[in-house]
Amino acid sequence: MIYSNIQEAQAAMSQPNDTVELQPVQQAQYQAYEAIVAEYGLYDQGIGAYGAHYAAQNPFAAEGIKCANCVFYEAAACEIVAGVIAPGAICKFWIIPESKLKIED
Repeated sequence: MIYSNIQEAQAAMSQPNDTVELQPVQQAQYQAYEAIVAEYGLYDQGIGAYGAHYAAQNPFAAEGIKCANCVFYEAAACEIVAGVIAPGAICKFWIIPESKLKIED
């Protein structure tokens, strides 16, 4: 979901959600990206200043670092990146709860 202002985004983050467990730094990143998009519009998939560096071929998918696990992803779309988004893809803005990552000791 794209929020129309930072207050809406903050309110959404304060709601209990059992599926998304973000660390404080991730919550701050989420709020910052939502605020940026609210002010300047969606990022594109390219590599320019407004680009997300989106890549459909993702070498990190097996580790859980993929769009489908990102808090911005919903039904082949992204809250902050324009266009169709593949569930196994990756971009530079991913925010993924640790519970969805395959972290090796």
